[in-house]
Amino acid sequence: GDAGALEAFWVLWVSPLPFVARELMGALVELAVSMRASAWSQMVYHQARPPSVSLR
Repeated sequence: GDAGALEAFWVLWVSPLPFVARELMGALVELAVSMRASAWSQMVYHQARPPSVSLR
């Protein structure tokens, strides 16, 4: 009766979730890492270059 339908619904709902969640988390982590890496490299670049030196 209801238990079987609920179980079927649960399986249908939950089984795709881990894959989608992994894909989504992977994309978010990649985005965060790339943004942090670019911001960090810009910061290092600005700190490494003395302000008195001007690029000609």
